[in-house]
Amino acid sequence: MKRKILIAGTFDILHLGHIKLFEWVKKRFDGELVVIVARDENVEKIKGRKPVFSEKERKKMLEAIRFVDKVVLGDKKDFLKPILKEKPEIIVLGYDQWMEKKELEKKLKSLGIKAKVVKAPKFNPEKWKSSKILEKIMYLNLKKD
Repeated sequence: MKRKILIAGTFDILHLGHIKLFEWVKKRFDGELVVIVARDENVEKIKGRKPVFSEKERKKMLEAIRFVDKVVLGDKKDFLKPILKEKPEIIVLGYDQWMEKKELEKKLKSLGIKAKVVKAPKFNPEKWKSSKILEKIMYLNLKKD
C-alpha cells in the first residue's frame, strides 16, 4: 500500500507552478497524492475575494492532472476534518501557505495525527503565482482599453 501525501490549497488559477509542485511531491515521496481544494466561502474569507473558478470547477481541473490521484473538497468550518478523514502520512505545505509548519504540527499532535509536515520549495513565484497572474491579466486588460 502506497503512503498517502496530502496538499491543500485554493488552486484557483492553475499554472505551471502548481504542476511543478505536484510533480515534485510525486517524485520526492512516491505515494498517493491527495489534494484538498478550499471551499469557495473559505477562499473569500482568507483572500478577501471570490475565487475566479468555483470549487467544483477547480476540483474537476485538478482531477485532470496526472500527478494528482485524488481530489476532495475542504470542510467549510474545520480545515482539519479532511486531514482526519484522509489520514495522510505526509502533509506538504506550499511555500506561501497561510498556516506555518510548526503551528500545523502542533495542531496535528494535539489530535493524535502522526503526519510528517514538509514545506515545499518555491517554483518561480515571480512568474507562476496566481496573484501575479491575476495582476498581469488586469494590466493587459487595462492596456488594451
